[in-house]
Amino acid sequence: MSDLSTSRTTPLPLGEDARRAGEGRAALSWIVERCETLPLIRPAGTFSSKGRRVSACAFMCIATLCAPASAKETLVKDVAEFDAAVKAAKAGDEIVMADGEWRDVDLHMRGHKAGGWFITLRAQTPGKVVLTGTSRLRISGYSATVRGLLWKDSAAVDDVISFRFDSKNLAHKCHLEDCAILGDMPGRERKWISLYGTDNYVMNCRFEGKRSGGTLLVVWLDDEPGSQGGHYISENFFGARERLGKNGGEIIRVGDSKTSLVTANCTCTDNYFYRCSGEAEIISNKSCGNSYGGNMFVGCGGALTLRHGNRCSVYANYFFGDGQKEIGGVRVIGENHSVFINVFYGLTGDDTRAALSLMNGLVDSPANGYFQVRGAQIRHNDFIDCKESIVIGNADEDQKQQTLPPLDCNFVGNRVAAGDRPVLVVRTEPLNLTGEKNRYAANSLGFTGAPGWTPIARDELTSEQVLAATKHRKPLLPSETGPEWMRPGDEFLPEVLKPAKK
Repeated sequence: MSDLSTSRTTPLPLGEDARRAGEGRAALSWIVERCETLPLIRPAGTFSSKGRRVSACAFMCIATLCAPASAKETLVKDVAEFDAAVKAAKAGDEIVMADGEWRDVDLHMRGHKAGGWFITLRAQTPGKVVLTGTSRLRISGYSATVRGLLWKDSAAVDDVISFRFDSKNLAHKCHLEDCAILGDMPGRERKWISLYGTDNYVMNCRFEGKRSGGTLLVVWLDDEPGSQGGHYISENFFGARERLGKNGGEIIRVGDSKTSLVTANCTCTDNYFYRCSGEAEIISNKSCGNSYGGNMFVGCGGALTLRHGNRCSVYANYFFGDGQKEIGGVRVIGENHSVFINVFYGLTGDDTRAALSLMNGLVDSPANGYFQVRGAQIRHNDFIDCKESIVIGNADEDQKQQTLPPLDCNFVGNRVAAGDRPVLVVRTEPLNLTGEKNRYAANSLGFTGAPGWTPIARDELTSEQVLAATKHRKPLLPSETGPEWMRPGDEFLPEVLKPAKK
């Protein structure tokens, strides 16, 4: 099985470095090396928002110095004024939406036809421009930025925000920043964010209270070079979503089964997921070459699922059960994925919602089926007090032909504290399983055919030690995500990390 790789004009260093590090090629010392007692998680300035904001401030200073001298600011108070301002906008211009309620409006923010300095749409006061009813926003062209808008209780007919005007006019290098969508009306399926085109950013936004069916944020791909991803989803806060009771309750989906072999090169980093329990897949990866790093998952009833596609990286994430039921970690399907330097703490799921689940594959799998797990690299992860830490070779109950076991998988430097539970739960014996320098504090390994596992005393790896080490490993804080004008507070921390009450 091979993917449809295409050359990219815009390099994505974070995702690419993470992928290469996970595969052991050109590994960077800051991402894969760790001492014997403490794994390296989110090194200072690497994934942290502070480090990225310093770069952003430097960029804005350069932008201020280099912005076109003729750039102007236009205040608009209704759709007619908005449309006229967009039509007249030139490089560096700012269109300012007047504070107040904008009900049932259909806005189209156009950038340049072929690159150029950013054209910005922003709120007069961040968070004070409130879009209600069926209001929607479409973004197209190159280099358009939208900032500071708030949607409340959306009743949009289709997408609330779409990075295209139509199938011929997509968005490229456009930014959605410091915006929020808080709640929507049930009864109609809708996406909140649809990403089309290439190299777009969704950053420092807050999404919370989705009651309708449909994935919250979708990356749409096709085989054409103008719609093959390269998007960044970074430093956003994804708040609670109740169980939907059917498919379509994901928070993020990257691709679909039809485009699962497209190399999308999307990066999902430094996002905070709190009680995201819409369905079994919190994030559903359905394309190749994506990376998911530095994220925080707190009490989310599902798993980060590599459902389709190959060569993805899951690195430096924290998964906390936080006392909730059926809380999962990472589910792996497909070829040459890397899962490394993650922490799985107190997860309560099992089988496909285990802390780590390596699935069986289907014989002659269709595109929407289950491809065999091959060449997975599982390195330097910590599993602490999980109901099932590592499950190998499990299958869905309704898939009788899902019999191909994981092949050529490698476990290196992982640590598991499982108490009275086995470390490895093997449903189907894997083929050519390799490993080294793995350690476990538990009654039993659970599978004698796994090489490279050494038992240690229980007091050498305890939950208290892992929690104490978070001072050095810097898990993502809710206050580092979301819009500047609506930062989430400590109430969204997992209970074990909340400051002691005085």
